[in-house]
Amino acid sequence: MQTFMRLSFIVICSIYTFNVFAAESRPISSKIEDVTVFLNGAQITRKATVNLAPGTTSLLFTQIAANINAQSIQVRGEGNCMVLSVTHQLNYLKAQKKQAEQESLEEKKQSLQEQIGTENIMLEGV
Repeated sequence: MQTFMRLSFIVICSIYTFNVFAAESRPISSKIEDVTVFLNGAQITRKATVNLAPGTTSLLFTQIAANINAQSIQVRGEGNCMVLSVTHQLNYLKAQKKQAEQESLEEKKQSLQEQIGTENIMLEGV
């Protein structure tokens, strides 16, 4: 009887360990579908289509802004599925990539600040 209990415990622990490792996050890329700009922020609606196998699946949405308000995240599923939980996490180990448009805007901002500085110097001389 004691051997059976040990064997049962080992099998249960093995199944639990297998399920934990089998439930790795599946990276998903989403596309921006709609944007609404407010005075104090913005609402961005993203959409992704995923085919899910029966069972529990953990999805990892990537390429989301790091400064998102975690309390504002909403997830909805269509079809025969159920969203069990939503968790917000930042990956500090992965460097955040700047998009080309963001880099271009930062360069323009720097250029305009230099022009303002030059014009302020010229105004002081007048």
